Amino acid sequence: MKWMFILIFSVLQSVVVKNVYKESYMALLMYEHVFSLVFDDGHSVDTKHRTFKVLETPLICRPPFSLNQTIGEHQEFKVYLGNIPTDVILEEIWINGQHPLMLGKPEQGLSISPIVHVNGSKAYELRLPFNDPTVQWTNVGGGVVQYSIDLNLTLTILPQRESYYHQNLITAQVFNAFPQEITAYCLDGGISFSVIRASQSLWEVGVDHKPLTEQLVAHRGYRLYNDSHRIVLDVPVFSVGYTYEDINLSNFYGTFKLLLRDSKTLEVQASTSKRCLFRTEDMMGNLPPLGPSGSCEDLIHAEL
Repeated sequence: MKWMFILIFSVLQSVVVKNVYKESYMALLMYEHVFSLVFDDGHSVDTKHRTFKVLETPLICRPPFSLNQTIGEHQEFKVYLGNIPTDVILEEIWINGQHPLMLGKPEQGLSISPIVHVNGSKAYELRLPFNDPTVQWTNVGGGVVQYSIDLNLTLTILPQRESYYHQNLITAQVFNAFPQEITAYCLDGGISFSVIRASQSLWEVGVDHKPLTEQLVAHRGYRLYNDSHRIVLDVPVFSVGYTYEDINLSNFYGTFKLLLRDSKTLEVQASTSKRCLFRTEDMMGNLPPLGPSGSCEDLIHAEL
């Protein structure tokens, strides 16, 4: 008498139950039992008995997980999305209510790299720069800026296209995020300010209570120069925004202040004032004409 087990086939079955991926394995086994009848003359007759049995495992939960691997100094989010079954794809991503991944095609600054482990399981690595428009940030104070992304992921089973969802809030902090330094020096006919351009749009350059825009520059007669490294603002001495002091027949002092504000709260974070000495004769040549009465009161109204 002899017997043997034969595995005919095995099948992975996967379903979504209450937004949870569950899988089970089904195997069809054949059990063969051979009975041998041996006669006195030495010949034998074999009788084979075959039994088929279906074995099925209970449903096993495979919840995904997301691991925050972000290093703030690298200026980008790095998220590991693990425990992805072999029959599942990452189909859609919503980040802070925006849709940078739809039908498997990333947009904007989002980068997605699939990872296949030696045991056949899958994972994804997500990268998103801090300066991407979808990223939210908050100036905590003390040189600390916190970035956050609210991830909502759509995972879909193929080929039946059943979907389930994974959500997680990922945060990262950057330290020493202080306003950039403003340098200023006197010109022959005004003051020049230089502001190092920040990698993030955390700060807003302003004059008084107004942001420094191209419209403001054109309206007030400033001169603005931009490149990838710095912003240079030249302010002629008789432009709006100056404060004049110690005026005499020879010279006078002009002071101009530039502000750096939190671009969200508009709270002043830093300011630089520059006081320069100018010639009085230049001031007299740039004063507006007096009114019909020729009084100083008319001049004041003309300045306003």
